[in-house]
Amino acid sequence: MRTLPAALLAASIAIPAPQESKPQPLRLGAGAHVYEWVAGFDGYRAAGPIGNTHGCVAIDAAGRVYFNTDSERAVMVISPEGKIVGSWGKEWAGGLHGMTLVKEGDREFLYLAHTARHQIAKTTLEGEVLWTLGAPMESGAYATPEEFVPTTVAVAPNGDVYAGDAVRTYRSGDADVTIYHRGHVNATAALDWAFRRVPDPRRVFVTGCSAGSVGSILHAPRIIRQYPRAQVAQLGDSLGFLFSEPTDLRELWGADRVLPDWVPGVRAIPRDRFTTPRFYQAVAGYYPRASFAQVNFAEDAVQRRFWQAGGGSPERFGRALLGNLAAIRASSPNFRSCLLEGSEHCALPRPEFYTLTSGGVWLRDWVAAQAEGKPVGNLPPG
Repeated sequence: MRTLPAALLAASIAIPAPQESKPQPLRLGAGAHVYEWVAGFDGYRAAGPIGNTHGCVAIDAAGRVYFNTDSERAVMVISPEGKIVGSWGKEWAGGLHGMTLVKEGDREFLYLAHTARHQIAKTTLEGEVLWTLGAPMESGAYATPEEFVPTTVAVAPNGDVYAGDAVRTYRSGDADVTIYHRGHVNATAALDWAFRRVPDPRRVFVTGCSAGSVGSILHAPRIIRQYPRAQVAQLGDSLGFLFSEPTDLRELWGADRVLPDWVPGVRAIPRDRFTTPRFYQAVAGYYPRASFAQVNFAEDAVQRRFWQAGGGSPERFGRALLGNLAAIRASSPNFRSCLLEGSEHCALPRPEFYTLTSGGVWLRDWVAAQAEGKPVGNLPPG
């Protein structure tokens, strides 16, 4: 059995049965690929607050773990036991957004992407900067060097370096808000990793909350195609009304280019009239052996703000959410929904996950049944 540090499994959701006695070790996976959550892998917290982290984690040949922060310890290094063994990068504080570790000959190096400095860089594992590169002005893609905002960096086997830049700045009231749109690339890399290490699973449970719920249904077709013999169940947490009004995906960060076009119903959706219910209907219809589901809070405050931002009146949100779920259910017999009371956003990551109910059924039991490939009903029934 392999073990992974807890910090590397932060995005996973486990649904163990409630325990009256001492909690059992948390294990994820199946067959030869079972991983156990390592408790106490957080000794780095003793160094004090580290600010935001951006999900970039690398492990060197000695087992040391490197991750990014927004603090003056922009790169932190922890031992395989979870204890901090070093940090560096004061000059990289506030914007270190991407990192990858590459072995070149007998040595290992880090490649960094920094949004505020508009640069990528190559460093030693100890933080010595070997070179930096700014905006590729010769590409013609940027009017000024400041428009280059790299969020990720990758190195090809021949040594070519690629920097990803999918950044958009939006106006929110009197302030500008910059969003780094790299979710699809990150998720694809994670799936490729899983496909290589878990070649033939018996069951696969695909889930996520909020933005992750979008990824759960977007990537479900690829997972089903990769694992044709597996029982696949998808669950979107707090996805009920996102993209419910027709949306032009061509103007939405190029999202039209990442849809699973091998699904005929998806291919038939006009790219300027995309909706989540229609996407669900297309995917669920093409994969009748798989199961699909959503869980939503009836008065979800976050989804309500999306609805209002699109011109919807607040008092009509609840009816519109129910209408969307009913539309998917009407044409998709392998789709189920669960509606919870309240205005919270996301149910799965909350401690209340184990105590929430709908229609007299524990949410935990409803989700566990789906993950195990068992039939469930809509909640509340009717």
